[in-house]
Formats: sequence, structure tokens, C-alpha cells
Amino acid sequence: MTPIIFLLLLIIYNYTIFSYTYYIIGSPIKLWKIVVITSIINLILLSSHHFIPNTNITSAIIYIFSYAIQFMYIHKIKFKPSFFMSSIFIVYLYASGLITSGLLQILLIHNNLYDTYQFVYLDLIISILTIFPSILQLWLIRFYTAKEKTQIMLSNEAIVTLSTKLLLTTFIYALIVIELNTVAYRGALGVAIFLFKIGLVIFAIIYITLIYGSIFASLELKRIKFEEYVELVDQETQAVKELTQQSQKDDFTGLYLRTYAVTQLQSYRTQNIECYAVFLDMNSLKIVNDTYGHNEGDFYILSVAKIIEQEFLDDTVARIGGDEFLVIGQSNNTSIAVQKTLAVYENVKALKQLYNKPYDTSISYGIVNIDETYNMSACDIVTLADERMYAFKTTCHKQRQVIKI
Repeated sequence: MTPIIFLLLLIIYNYTIFSYTYYIIGSPIKLWKIVVITSIINLILLSSHHFIPNTNITSAIIYIFSYAIQFMYIHKIKFKPSFFMSSIFIVYLYASGLITSGLLQILLIHNNLYDTYQFVYLDLIISILTIFPSILQLWLIRFYTAKEKTQIMLSNEAIVTLSTKLLLTTFIYALIVIELNTVAYRGALGVAIFLFKIGLVIFAIIYITLIYGSIFASLELKRIKFEEYVELVDQETQAVKELTQQSQKDDFTGLYLRTYAVTQLQSYRTQNIECYAVFLDMNSLKIVNDTYGHNEGDFYILSVAKIIEQEFLDDTVARIGGDEFLVIGQSNNTSIAVQKTLAVYENVKALKQLYNKPYDTSISYGIVNIDETYNMSACDIVTLADERMYAFKTTCHKQRQVIKI
């Protein structure tokens, strides 16, 4: 009967351990298969002392490495977190056994019942009183400790390494002390008190390790949540910015509206940034619309808009009327605005031949360069650029009339 009870205790404890790790980490293997396989493995290990002479130290090492390997292959995780988890479970069970054994023996000796419950029955009672509180403790941890905290603690190599070293150092020291000093105590009562004290010390180290890991995990979790919050705020800010920009863009060409361009110019002036303004106007758009239809006029507008945007790639390009465009740019080179504007002028002229159009394609422009804008307001700069564009258009119109004559 006793071996069957030991077997049931092993299966129950095994189920508790792996149901907890399954909950925290997960596994591609079904839980019932895990429990069956690991119970068989650990039953074989439990029976190995009949064939291999084991001390407390070697037994503990065998069980720690065995569970670590099982965790690795079942949960597909690295060795360090696997080894840390196995150390916690085995050391905790061992410390519980020491406390239970010591306390029970003290009570039996005090009541003169020690000889009656020795050997198998005493071992059985100690096993029951050790395993069931350990099982209860694991279930309490599962329900009252955030899953994310445990996952963070296991994923951090530094915390796992440090906690494992602290735990195993204390555990191995306790095992050596027990092996060397139990013989020094005279009588069963002295040994029982000694074991009880050692169990309490190991328990204290276990909880210090877990509290340390929990504090770190809490701080790390807050940091992660804060970064997620910051990222969310950045995304919202970017979304608002994009919506704002979209609301300030022309639906037809995708260029900015006049308000945005003027605001950009005002910003440059406020910050004393060297800037320029270019006012551009399409020639003959009304004639194209009236003669060839609005679809052809739309093609003309979009073609010119694309050329302007490509040439003034790093600048603010706005459509401020049906056939009028305004460019606001920054530079410390007075020739940049002129070079870009002339490139637009030539490319627009080339549209007629490029697309074999029956009408002339051209623009008029007015430039207010960076060396002229120092003492001017944004509105004055735009007005001056407009006036220069109009003067350019008037001059070109007169020249065309002279040619016709």
C-alpha cells in the first residue's frame, strides 16, 4: 500500500509542477502526455537508489538536472531558465521536507511517540506533509502572481543567473553542513532541531530570491508598459500630424494648401531661418480647358504639379489657386531657388513635345530670394513673389504679341 501512496504523491506533485510551467510557458505537447512521461522518468529516478548509492547531494543534483532537461525539451526553452525553475522546485521541496521532518520528529520525541512511527510510516507521513503544502503553495503562486512577471523574470538572463547562483550556493552549503554535522548532534532531538533550522534558512533564501526576482520583474513590467504607452502616444501624435497635414492638402494634386505654405514661411521668419519663396503660374490653362476640355486641363495641372514637386523635393510646395503654385524653401545659397525654378520652367516647356500636345505648355514665375527676405513679413514675401510673377507674365505676353506682328 505504501509504494502506491508514494507513487500517487509523485504523480500529483509532478502534475502540479508541469501544469504550472505549462500555464506560464506553454508547450506543443498536451499536458496529460507531459505528466505521464515525466512521472515515468521521475519514478525511475526515485527507484535508482536501489541500484546506485546516492547521497543527499548527488540525489539533489540528479533531480535538478533531470527536471531542467525535461523543462528544456517540453517547453522548448533555454537551459538557464530551465535550470533555475528546476532548482526552485527541488530546493523548495527539500527545504519543506527538512522543516516538516524536523518539526514532526520534535513533536513525536516530545510526546514519546518517536519509536512508534519510525521507518516507513514516518517517511510516508513526512512525504505527505511535505508535498501537499508545496502543491498548495504552487497553486497560490499561480493564482496570485501575474503570469507576465514570471515570464519576464525567466526571460532575463542576468536575473536568472544571479538567482540560480544564490539559491544553489545556499542549498549546496546546507547539504554539506547536514552531511558533516548531523553526526555531531547527540540524540534524535538535537538532529531534528538542526534539520528544522537548516530548512528555515533555505526557505528564507528561496523567498529572498523570489522577492528579488519579483521586484525586478515588476520594475521591468512597468518599464515595458511605459514604453508601450510612449509608443502609443507617438503613434497617436503621428496620426494626428498626418491627419492635420492631409487636411491641409489639395485633394486633386496632393500638394499643400496656401495656409500651410504661409504658416511654414512664418515659422522660418520667426526662427530667422534663411528662406526663399517662388510664385508660379501656369500659362494658357483657360485656353486648354475651353478648347480641349477639362480632362486635358486636369492633365496639364497634374503634369506641372508633378514637375514642381520633383524639382523642389525638400521644400514646401502648395497649390494656391486653379493654376497657381507657391514654393517655400530654406537654403543658404542664393542660386538654389533660381536653379530649381529654371529647371521647372524648362521641363514644363518640354511637356508639349514629350506628350505631343497641340498647345503650348509654359509657366510664369516670380522669386523672392534669401538675401531679400530678412526684413520682410511672410505676407509681404508672398505678395512680392506674386508681383514679380505677374511682371514676368506681362513681359512674356508682350514678347509673344511682337512675334505675332
